Amino acid sequence: MLCKKSNHQVNLIAVVIIVLYAVITFNFIYGNGEILEYPDSRSYYEVAASPLFSGKLWAGDRAPLTPLFFKILNRNPFAISISQIIISIIAWSFLAVIILTTTRSLLVGTIGALAILAYSVTDNIIIWNNMLLSESLGLSLLVALIGSWILYLQKKTIMNSFLVVIISLAFAMTRDTNAYMLAMIGCVIIIIEVLRRFIVGKPFKRSFLVIGVFYLAVFILSVSSQNAGKRWVFPFYNVLSKRILPYPERREFFQDRGMPIDDALLNRSGKWALNDEGAYFNDPELQDFRLWAEEKGKRTYVAFLLHHPGYLAIEPFKPIFNMMNMDLSMYKSREFESSFPGKLWGRLVNKKTIPIFVIASLVFGIFLIFLKGRNRNLSIAAMAIGLLAIPQYVISCHGDAMEVERHCLFSIVQWHLAFILFSIVLIDYLVIKYSPSNKELETYKKIQKIKCVL
Repeated sequence: MLCKKSNHQVNLIAVVIIVLYAVITFNFIYGNGEILEYPDSRSYYEVAASPLFSGKLWAGDRAPLTPLFFKILNRNPFAISISQIIISIIAWSFLAVIILTTTRSLLVGTIGALAILAYSVTDNIIIWNNMLLSESLGLSLLVALIGSWILYLQKKTIMNSFLVVIISLAFAMTRDTNAYMLAMIGCVIIIIEVLRRFIVGKPFKRSFLVIGVFYLAVFILSVSSQNAGKRWVFPFYNVLSKRILPYPERREFFQDRGMPIDDALLNRSGKWALNDEGAYFNDPELQDFRLWAEEKGKRTYVAFLLHHPGYLAIEPFKPIFNMMNMDLSMYKSREFESSFPGKLWGRLVNKKTIPIFVIASLVFGIFLIFLKGRNRNLSIAAMAIGLLAIPQYVISCHGDAMEVERHCLFSIVQWHLAFILFSIVLIDYLVIKYSPSNKELETYKKIQKIKCVL
């Protein structure tokens, strides 16, 4: 019966599922639409052309991992696309196997693994594998990171700790916003360990504490790289043009902190950073503004957000249902064909049904907090993914005004995965609780208690 698990059954099912998934997925993605390059792709190529140990590669215009990846593959579009497909298959297979082995019911584990793999071939996931951007690597590493954390929660071994550390480092090096997510996790870990030690009186979990400190160190290095490469400047100009300059009361906050406002700057209102032949970067009349922006622009914008908590917290959630629907069809190749799971997902998750999924996620999450006997490790993973998606989403929304849907891709994928994991945990709990073998065991325990009393 598939409610009970044996290592032989798990291994056999894992091999069959992963082999079939790898073959079918590779054949489906490979050649499904042309390999696409975007304006951002050229900047990755330019950074990848830098010497291996140069500052431009490690602290330049882009977070270092994707340019390094392109460099290793000799900036060959075909090799990059094939490698992205293979890495994606490995990452999603890894998470699927972790789900299969972590659930208590073999039936639910099999269904859960298949659900994860089905989600991995939905349109908004697989389209990036044929694009020369950072999204494919970033999504693969996000999935691998989730899998490594579930594995670590199962068994806190040195090897599992090392796996979490390595994948986390690669994840932080893929996109700058990823480092903020690690910083939040690191702070939570350290706070938990301090409370355990000084309030509960339990000793530190050393590997757990090391990961927390490591996460904060990675965040500091990432911010240093961002500042050295001035990667925040371009998105700051976009935000300033689109969200600050058109509003007098917002402009005033920046003007009070030294931002020189003249006709040249006001002429940037509503325009992108590169409009008018990159006037933000080249117009001599904006030289005083550029000097101010490099010195005070970033911290002034952070101060603006902190001084306007309503704007900080509420503004990103005004289009939340559209964001969760995650319509990224504009990035698809014209020849791209959706998979069957992709078409099914599009029918199930749309503007009409998104509110239902949001409510269901909240209900499932709250229910899991109080549910006794549920799969603890999967529950922690699901709740952590769901909760971390919120600040990650807010940071992405405020980080740039351009292509917000694409920049929020990771936080929305986190929410989708949290919902899938919530569902797996609940179904696993119900199947185990109401399976015939479990009822027999409970009856046996009751009889033994009665005998002891007699």
